[in-house]
Amino acid sequence: APVPEAPAPATEVWTREPGVVLRGDAGPVTLPYLFTRLTILRADSAGLLVQCAHCRGQPIGRVDTAKVVSRVREPRDAQPLDLADFALAVREAARRRDYEALRGVMTPDFVHSLTGGEGALPAIGAWRAHRFNDLALFPSLLDRGIANVAGGAIWAAPPDYAGALGYRDLRAGFRRGARGWEWIFLVRAD
Repeated sequence: APVPEAPAPATEVWTREPGVVLRGDAGPVTLPYLFTRLTILRADSAGLLVQCAHCRGQPIGRVDTAKVVSRVREPRDAQPLDLADFALAVREAARRRDYEALRGVMTPDFVHSLTGGEGALPAIGAWRAHRFNDLALFPSLLDRGIANVAGGAIWAAPPDYAGALGYRDLRAGFRRGARGWEWIFLVRAD
């Protein structure tokens, strides 16, 4: 019988929480946001040597494997876990354009347009009609990190949106609901 191929080693990971520290030769660098994408340069028993392409100066340093997430789950299975696990699951479902998986974690009042676009099915229809533009950009939007919005219940990407009123570009938001994490919007100013 053919031997199954071993899974390819991970080439990227995302920070599990805000404040993850990269320990580099130039000193420690604190990454302020949850779910910042890091490229793995080397993995060994001491942890991971990573680079943050989305960070100022693109720092390189070591990070503890317990401080990052890389295992992709189905979105519904990741709902009760932490936000980083959920965000990775939703990111990968969006990348695969797995609309059924995405629909299962979108809120009934999911917002996709500031001109009255609400609901999971209308959002999916809009993404299909517009050749997936916003959904295609969603993974890279998340890779820049997720930040809490004004100390409230909403967590959003990119961090620029969470810190600036009047942000007009594409942004996504999440909150914890009764069943776990929920995806509540992917919208830009119309």
